[in-house]
Amino acid sequence: KAAAFAAFARVFLTAYDPGSGRIVEGYQLGAIDYIYKPFDADILRSKVRFFVDLYRKSAALEHAEQEVRQLNAELEKRVTQRTLALGAANRELEAAALERLRTYLLLGLLGGTLAGLVLGITFTRAVLRPLDRVADTAEAIASGDLQRRLLLPAGRNEVARLGQAFDDMVGRLVATLEAQRRFVADASHELRTP
Repeated sequence: KAAAFAAFARVFLTAYDPGSGRIVEGYQLGAIDYIYKPFDADILRSKVRFFVDLYRKSAALEHAEQEVRQLNAELEKRVTQRTLALGAANRELEAAALERLRTYLLLGLLGGTLAGLVLGITFTRAVLRPLDRVADTAEAIASGDLQRRLLLPAGRNEVARLGQAFDDMVGRLVATLEAQRRFVADASHELRTP
């Protein structure tokens, strides 16, 4: 019975004694207030006005609650859509950043390789320049310029030691050739004069 009248405020009018157990039974059936005999019409009207006003406010509150729930559902839907859109935009930005990073790494690798190649060639030429002087000097000596020397700066590296050994060897070779020429000249002079 109480479910059929659940939407209505119920004020029980009773002639029973306020101290009897019937009041508890009335509250269990959904009563929200009691008025005992004899009834005062002004109190009854005041209570009815109060409960009607309370009912209207409750109905308005329920309506507002439904509107808030609907707005909340729409807001959650918009937030979900925006979150998905932001996630997609974030993934696009990450992909673009990774692509830029790949491009920069590739350019860095190419630039580093090119710089290494240029520095390697420059360094190799600087290291091999004394060996080129050795080859040029050896060719000049082989052509007959026996006074030519490397004259490399003194040092403890292999190229400086090679240059010094080469100059010493050419000096001994020139001294040997000079001694041989003197010997031939002396022998020739001795042979001509009896």
